[in-house]
Amino acid sequence: MQFTRDLAVAFGDWLEREQIRRALLAERPELEGELLLDPERPLLRVLRGGSGPVIVARVEEADGEGGWLVGVASSLDPVLREASSPVEAARLALEALEPCPLAG
Repeated sequence: MQFTRDLAVAFGDWLEREQIRRALLAERPELEGELLLDPERPLLRVLRGGSGPVIVARVEEADGEGGWLVGVASSLDPVLREASSPVEAARLALEALEPCPLAG
């Protein structure tokens, strides 16, 4: 069986999303049940209780190159950070899940 290019890319994206999910759970097992995988896109949401979710999504540039975006949904100051690898995306998501040091 041979994959079409689109199928191979989609499979690779799925594998990378799974790598990110496993890295998050390895560091923060309490996130089990808080990680929502999108059934159609290489995207996952990490629920954070009272604040907006952390969103990790695969993006592709016009030249075919891609990476990952880690977004922190917040009504006051949403943040987007680029990651060049699944490992970096997991690290950024874990950083976003850390409580703010100024929070009481």
